[in-house]
Amino acid sequence: MSMAATQIPAGIFANERTIPFTSPSHNAKLISSFNPSTGEWEIDWPAKVSQYDLVYKSPPIDPLQGIPLGNGDIGVLAWCEETKINIVINKSDLWHDAVFEDFHNWSKEEEDYSTTLRHACRVVIDFKFPVFSTLFLSDFTARLQLSDGSLFLHCKTPFGELQLQAFVDYKTGTIFFDLHTQFDEMSATDVYVERYGSRTFAHWYSQINRDASIGTDGTSSSADTNGVYIVQELNDVSFAAGATVIKNNGSLVSYSREHSRLAKFIWVVKRKKRSGLQLRYHLRERTMYSAVLRMSFQL
Repeated sequence: MSMAATQIPAGIFANERTIPFTSPSHNAKLISSFNPSTGEWEIDWPAKVSQYDLVYKSPPIDPLQGIPLGNGDIGVLAWCEETKINIVINKSDLWHDAVFEDFHNWSKEEEDYSTTLRHACRVVIDFKFPVFSTLFLSDFTARLQLSDGSLFLHCKTPFGELQLQAFVDYKTGTIFFDLHTQFDEMSATDVYVERYGSRTFAHWYSQINRDASIGTDGTSSSADTNGVYIVQELNDVSFAAGATVIKNNGSLVSYSREHSRLAKFIWVVKRKKRSGLQLRYHLRERTMYSAVLRMSFQL
C-alpha cells in the first residue's frame, strides 16, 4: 500500500510550514504549524479554537443538554430551571467500596452494594424570578469557551438581567463563580449546597434493588460565619465540600444549616443603583438593584 501526501487544510493554523518526511513508497510533504527547530506548535491561540465554542441561544433545561466544566479530576455539569441554575459536582476518586471482597455479577443480594463511584454534591442558585423561562426571555446566551474551559451565561428578562461566569481551577480543583445581577425589585438570591445521596443502578432497568435508602447514609451539613459545608462518610474514606463568598460588593450574605443534607447562604442586595432607560425618545428614571457576587467552591 502506498502512502499519499498528507496535508492539513489551509487556514487552520497561523504559521504553516512544509516538513519533508520519508514515505514507504516515495517522499511526501506534511503541511504543519509545528516548528521542529523549537519543538513547539505555532498556533493562533485562542482564536482558532474559539470558533468551535459550544453556544446556547436558549437555556439548557435538560441535564443531557447541560454545560460541562472540569479539570480532569473535578467534573461539573450546569443546566437551568425556571428560576434556578443547577450545578452538579463530582470527583473522579469518590469510591464507595463494597464491604465484601468477592464480586458476583447479577447477584440480587449484592445489587447496588458493589463498589461504585458516588456523587459529590449539588449547588443550586435560585434567583426567585423565572429568568430562564422561555415565556419571559428577551435575550439569552450561554457559551462553553473551549480555549480556557470556562462558562459564560447572560440572560435578559422583564424582571432584570443576570450574568454568570464560572470555571474549575486546573491546579486546585476550586470552582469559581462570578455572578452579576440587576433586578427591578430587591429579592434574596438563595445558594444551596446539598447532597441527598446517589444510586448505582449497575444493571440499569434489568435488575433493581428496591431499597431506596441505599447510598443515602453518612451525610452531614454545617455552616459558620465563613461558609457552608457538606461532609460525606463512605465505607473506607470520607470527603467534604465547602462554599464561601469571596466578594459580595457590599451586599448582605448570611450562612445557615437547613438540615443534615442541605446548607445554604442567602444573598440580599442592599444598594440601589439609579440608571437611565431610554424609551420612545424620552428619558425616565428607573430604580435597579444591582450587585456582584463572587463565590468559590472547594471539594
